[in-house]
Amino acid sequence: MRSFRVRSLNDKNNKKFNVSRKGDNVIIEENDVNLGIRMKELPPVKMDIYEIKDNTNTNTNKQGGMFEFDINNIEHNPNRVIKKKYPSTSMNLKELNAIETELQPEELQRISVGPTYHDFGSCFILSRNQFSFSCYNANTNPIHVEIMHEYISQLHQTNPKSQIIPPNSMASFEIVFVPNEQISKMKIPIVYKINKIHEFKILVTGEIKPCELKVDKSILSFKFNENSYDITSTEILKLKNQGNSDVNYNFILTDNPVFDVKPRRGTVKSNTFNSIQVIYKPSDEAYKKDEEILTCQIENGNDIQIRCTGSVPQPKLVPNIKEIDFGCISIGNNAVQHLSLKNQSKNTAL
Repeated sequence: MRSFRVRSLNDKNNKKFNVSRKGDNVIIEENDVNLGIRMKELPPVKMDIYEIKDNTNTNTNKQGGMFEFDINNIEHNPNRVIKKKYPSTSMNLKELNAIETELQPEELQRISVGPTYHDFGSCFILSRNQFSFSCYNANTNPIHVEIMHEYISQLHQTNPKSQIIPPNSMASFEIVFVPNEQISKMKIPIVYKINKIHEFKILVTGEIKPCELKVDKSILSFKFNENSYDITSTEILKLKNQGNSDVNYNFILTDNPVFDVKPRRGTVKSNTFNSIQVIYKPSDEAYKKDEEILTCQIENGNDIQIRCTGSVPQPKLVPNIKEIDFGCISIGNNAVQHLSLKNQSKNTAL
């Protein structure tokens, strides 16, 4: 990387840039912003012409070049935030006059903005979605750029609202969208103004849907092994969040549930999952079958239902004989026969 002094032939101000060359391309960087300047033969002048003087080594011969600044080559990355923010107001009279002046068509052509269209894709309700809208001012005077978002409630977190962008400088606005209702196909035009006169629009699209969690099992079956002496049985349930924001959940249970859940409430981070313990404690009638529907409430979303069934092994008693013969008995007399029962299971039989 080499350090150059860049001077606009239409401006007396000097600014220091970092300049690198790659083939026929010259990349000039100011405030960590790629201005994307391309070397080419000089056609008739349509924009500012810049003179580059190499200041890397003052003891060597300085080499300069002339090229046209192609504003169409400036890259506007929606994922890049320019940390430096310029003030929204000024006490300088010259600057105030400049930012309240109607710009000529050729001056508007020296302003590069973008992206003017952004698709958020699929978004959860109340999720925070953001992209960077940047503006480069290649004019010799400052300009005032303002995002008119106060009439759109979902954009209240957009920051900053306005900036006074100096000549040959770039600034970014963080467009923050927080949807508050379900919309299958969303289209929102965002108005921005230059010098409070020239009005343009940014189009934002997306699909807004309720918060959602997915489970790896919709049916849980609990069984005890005949050799088990445990009084409870546990299964693991996974709650998966494949959305773009965190999701809160809460299981609705009775006071003494047969099927308990730990933890009963929590938050699943975006693109992760939580492991939930579902614990079965058999009821007094478990020899028949325990069955229950667990309801998991999703904040700003639809409930999830999980069907749980459980049973315990029934004792198995086997008599030592299959038939009892009392023979011939006279009226009024008693006859006694003995029968043995064998418990072939591990559970106590009553």
